[in-house]
Amino acid sequence: MSTAQPIVSDRFHLEGLLGVGGFASVWSARDTVLDTRVAVKVLADNWTAVPDVRERFLDEVRVLRRVSSPHVVRVFDLSLTASGRPYFAMELADRGTLEERTAGTPLPPVEALDLLRQVCAGVTALHGAGVVHRDLKPSNVLLRWDADAGRESAVVADLGLSKSLADGSGFTVAVGSSGYTAPEQRGPGSIVERRTDVYALGALAYRLLTGVNPPEAGPSARSLRALPGGAGAVVGRAMAPLPADRWGTADAFCAALRHAVGDRRAARRVRAAAAVAVPIALVFAAAGADGPPGSAETTVAAPDGLAVTVPTTWARQVRAGGWTPGADDGRQPALEAAPDLGRFHDLAADAPGVFIGRVGPQDASTWSGERAHAGCGAVVESRFESPRWSGVVRRWERCPGRSVDEVVLTDVADERLVLVVQVRGGGSGVAVRRLLDTVRAR
Repeated sequence: MSTAQPIVSDRFHLEGLLGVGGFASVWSARDTVLDTRVAVKVLADNWTAVPDVRERFLDEVRVLRRVSSPHVVRVFDLSLTASGRPYFAMELADRGTLEERTAGTPLPPVEALDLLRQVCAGVTALHGAGVVHRDLKPSNVLLRWDADAGRESAVVADLGLSKSLADGSGFTVAVGSSGYTAPEQRGPGSIVERRTDVYALGALAYRLLTGVNPPEAGPSARSLRALPGGAGAVVGRAMAPLPADRWGTADAFCAALRHAVGDRRAARRVRAAAAVAVPIALVFAAAGADGPPGSAETTVAAPDGLAVTVPTTWARQVRAGGWTPGADDGRQPALEAAPDLGRFHDLAADAPGVFIGRVGPQDASTWSGERAHAGCGAVVESRFESPRWSGVVRRWERCPGRSVDEVVLTDVADERLVLVVQVRGGGSGVAVRRLLDTVRAR
């Protein structure tokens, strides 16, 4: 297609070429009426007379106009050039794309998680509007400065290949980009649904955390294991060959990933993986069944003073070394124990275990106020008091794996000492309280 600068209108003065796709070009421009900079997308002259392509271009505008999200690019105006070529003006991403940001350079996990959270929010908004993107990739995620929030923001763009979910069960042409295309998209007669975009989100996560695109056939088990924390299992599930094996929604994937790598805003859902695995279990009882607290028990402890008594089989794998609950907290002590820590980090797995992590006292109200267990049923709250600790236990009975109990414990004698505890598969409320009563910290 020609990349010669098109003449759009007297209102929009094109300044420079931002990018070229198969059907259109995108230009930076100045809106002379509102005196602001925008981006203008113009259908290529050689496709203007092709009805199907022209209609798809207009469909992109229709989709963008009905989606309300700060993480989906906003459209301001749609019109025709003097020669009849359709174009539309949209917000300008003044900080480039994820493709440019991550070329050969992995992002720090905290930054990667923040960007993915925003992309997932945009994708969720699209799905809520009944649309599958079908072409999520680093070059289609734009970065802009959000003056209202005082920070950089990610927005999903380029819906030229999007498809209505209402039509997703019908046949469509094979589309997408190498490494980001779900297997069901790769041949004629492809069928798409929400999980098609979940696959691409997994590929995006892989790119942000490694700096390279995933292979066409998907990342190897070895490369997934090299991802930080428990991210490998989460990304691997997102990129499963069969849609039914993937996370059901963009939100579920994002929450699991934030859980696995460690993010204060998501840690109410799951434990962040500790950085260094250290076999430090101190065994004081004989081996017992994989049961809740109250069966044969063992005390596990960490060098930094965290300790708890758990079923002996939960001490098969113990990890300590610390976590980073939030940017303001720095590295804090953490301890977790489970029969299989890899499965424990998978929210959907039927896997018991316990996580304990210290947080700053300023975060106690933030953690205790979050409700983020979608699909787990109603939360049941009860007060926990012991000679050492005080807190509110929140229990979800119908999580995908096992029941989940979470509590923020505050030291009765020293309010500066605050712990986040999550117990999965802990059995009855009495058994969980017995476990909590054995928690030690200094």
